[in-house]
Amino acid sequence: MKVGRPHVIILGASVLALAAAIPAIGQERPESILPPGLGKRAPAPTNTPPSAPKSNPTPNQNAPSAPKAAPSNSPPVNAAPSNNIPSNNIPSNNSAAQANAAASSDLPDNEKAEEEEGDALEEAPLTFDAPPSARRSLAAIGFFTEEKGGFPRGAYGALTGKSLQNIINKINGPLVSRWGTIMTRRLLVSRTATPSDINGADLAGDRAWLLLRMGEADLARRLIQQVDSTDATKRLYQVAMPIYLANGDIAGSCSLVDSAYKQVDAPTWKMARPICASLAGEQGRAKILMNQARSQRWARGVDYLLAERLVGLGKGGGGAVKIEWAKVDALNAWRFGTAISVGIYPPDNLMQKMGRHTAGWELLAPMIPIDKRVEKSASAAALGTISNHAMVDLYSSILTSDGEASEASKALADRLETAYVANNMSTRLGAMNEFWKSAKNENDRYGMMVLTARAAALVPVSSSYSGDADNLIASMLTAGLDKQAARWASLVDVGSLGWGLIQLSSPQSLGEVSESNVDDFLSDDDSEKSLKTAFLTAGLAGLGRMNMADAKAMEGAVELPIFKQNKWTQAIDAAAKRGEAGSVAIIAAAGLQGRSWKQIPPFQLYYIVRALTQVGREAEARMIAAEAVTRA
Repeated sequence: MKVGRPHVIILGASVLALAAAIPAIGQERPESILPPGLGKRAPAPTNTPPSAPKSNPTPNQNAPSAPKAAPSNSPPVNAAPSNNIPSNNIPSNNSAAQANAAASSDLPDNEKAEEEEGDALEEAPLTFDAPPSARRSLAAIGFFTEEKGGFPRGAYGALTGKSLQNIINKINGPLVSRWGTIMTRRLLVSRTATPSDINGADLAGDRAWLLLRMGEADLARRLIQQVDSTDATKRLYQVAMPIYLANGDIAGSCSLVDSAYKQVDAPTWKMARPICASLAGEQGRAKILMNQARSQRWARGVDYLLAERLVGLGKGGGGAVKIEWAKVDALNAWRFGTAISVGIYPPDNLMQKMGRHTAGWELLAPMIPIDKRVEKSASAAALGTISNHAMVDLYSSILTSDGEASEASKALADRLETAYVANNMSTRLGAMNEFWKSAKNENDRYGMMVLTARAAALVPVSSSYSGDADNLIASMLTAGLDKQAARWASLVDVGSLGWGLIQLSSPQSLGEVSESNVDDFLSDDDSEKSLKTAFLTAGLAGLGRMNMADAKAMEGAVELPIFKQNKWTQAIDAAAKRGEAGSVAIIAAAGLQGRSWKQIPPFQLYYIVRALTQVGREAEARMIAAEAVTRA
């Protein structure tokens, strides 16, 4: 039975407008904070890139590693092109090693955090190849300007191009931190200067490849499109095909295909030729090229059949080709991209073998069934590839779909509507708790906290709801709602999880935290090896909210290294001293690799938080620290 709902004013599609409208949480008017679609049926969402905070960014998490092999005929979906640049300077999933140079930049307000950047990224104009007089320079590449909230043009300072390229290509896939992903995404798409010792198109390819490994297929595509086709290099071609395939957009590669297949000896580019010919209405040429593909074995089996299916979509193309998956034991970029391009969702057993970062790819592909996108949304949110607004928008679209969604998906959408607009606050809290408790793992639980972030912010600050304070605060912070979370400061017990999160995330320090305060937190810490306490100490010390003597005493109490130094810590420290925002951010990203926060040594968090704070990116530092404590 549906809960009665008040009439709710639906805000405009602009996330920025939504964020700016957030009032004091204690008000009785949910209208001003409600995401579009709740309380009233909203239009289906568009294919919007996930957004990163403009004000108070926070890091992202869980990262499956991607191999560093160059994309080949059928590049593995999670493979990365090899750059043959030796280096042991980056912390990997298994060790914290070294890095090279660092940087930073300003953060906007947390209330607008996550959503504003996505809005600005959406509004960035698309550019196309132009006459020689209007060709784009390779001296600075990116579509997110400093004026819109991006990193400054000189974000990398004195960092050489080879060093930057080396760091980027040693980051193996998604990061362990949601807010780390948001920060790194913002950096990679920002219009930053190309160091003098590297080709701008090559560097754009490396940046885009990292975006793809992080799950940001759409933004990776937009970044490589910032390079005129006449300036494309072999490296750009290497990464372009898997990027277009991850978007289910093989047609997008057609402007490059005639030159790319000559420079990159990969069957994917060769197989794209007949497809592009067919899409251009040249069926005779497409047929000749398909015959050539068969005779020269550019592709066989399902790979060939998928190409044949795409050729059949062109003007004058033949009928449908049946695709059989029984003999296929794994997916690659070609199989994934061509399949979704023709409206085929690969079998679940194959999809489950793909890297975790592909949740972001699936979520933004409008041709993928809505049930599948909803299913992957929690994982994508935990990764940092979708904002609270976009996630709510996805669920809201279920309520307007004409029989497309399953009953299970509709039930989830109804539950979310209950969490936001039910008349009874206890009913709302019950719906939120159901989301958190029903998640299939801790990673998805954090993703569900992203979904409920603004619903949590609507709960009045009252002792009546203090039993849920820890989860409400954690949920708010997934979307950067630090001011709303801080309003609970007077109601949380010293030493509780909510208290620790507020001490880390509050825009203003609430006073120096003592050793005894953190010791109270330790007494209730049930995390493995008291990792939450170690992260809390590292974050507070990095923010300057706990004196070093007390912090070092807590280091002894938890028996985990919080202030250890190595070449990586020296590199991020040096970059911070030089004031290089981009260098600090990319080195921080290198230190946030792993499949869970349990793999991140506390001392890496300390140096990341300290360096980001020093270069003016305290908001990101606060959100990363709070996320670490939440997820440890």
